[in-house]
Amino acid sequence: MKLSEAIRLGSMLKPQTHVGDMRAGNATCALGAALDAVSELGTCIGYSRVRELWPIAETIVRYPCSAQCRVAREYDHRGELIAVVWHLNDQHEWTREQIADWVETIEAQAEAQGVAVPVEVPTTA
Repeated sequence: MKLSEAIRLGSMLKPQTHVGDMRAGNATCALGAALDAVSELGTCIGYSRVRELWPIAETIVRYPCSAQCRVAREYDHRGELIAVVWHLNDQHEWTREQIADWVETIEAQAEAQGVAVPVEVPTTA
């Protein structure tokens, strides 16, 4: 399952949060939704599991937010996909569906360049 697919699926399970954590009460952010979709939310401590399950999360991408965004400017409009997803969810309050749509464009670019994008999430032992 691709990261974009997991975000979409997980967003159907719980409401969205924008508080800086993967989950708050019964709500999840975009990354928390992805982990929830593959039954990993309860076991996750930090963002390392996202990187393990979806290596594309470490890809350096351009921030899609406006040129006026202080954070995007501070990082020269580039950052790891995982950080940009967090930023879009918490700072700009994009919906998880909007984030999934954007992540899907990154996945498509990676596939077009011949970079392997996981289509199956490994299970934990």
